Amino acid sequence: AAGPPAEGGHRYSRQVTEAARLVAAEVGAADHDLVWQSRSGPPEVPWLEPDIVDHLDTVHADGASGVVVCPVGFVSDHLEVLWDLDNEAAERAAELGLGFARSATPNDDPRFARLVAALIREQVESLPAEQLSPLTVGGDTPDGAPCTPDCCTPVRPPTPAS
Repeated sequence: AAGPPAEGGHRYSRQVTEAARLVAAEVGAADHDLVWQSRSGPPEVPWLEPDIVDHLDTVHADGASGVVVCPVGFVSDHLEVLWDLDNEAAERAAELGLGFARSATPNDDPRFARLVAALIREQVESLPAEQLSPLTVGGDTPDGAPCTPDCCTPVRPPTPAS
């Protein structure tokens, strides 16, 4: 798969990489690539690559006849999905003669609402997390590395003796 390796990069890119792997495995895709569709942050900060529109040229050059796009990082059909994928990427695919299909996002699917409720219950009721992957989902440092023991325990300054 294209994109950052599961063991490298920040937590976000590792989680998206793992989500893409899980989706590909679930649908039985023999091959998949991880690409990115939009940027985040100020323009001087480089965004994750490869960009989906640019990557369509690579897929076409490799002899593919079409692509199925699954926006695993998004839960609704908002501007980034509708413009970046349904317009820009679909138009580039058409220019290249590639078939193009985009999977649905959860939007208001009741199964997604139940999932969110279950995740909240896990936290509120201290239930064990249901994990689909060995990827660490909590207790990470800002770059996604697992925390050292007790690293998240608040440290209080000593109180002065009176």
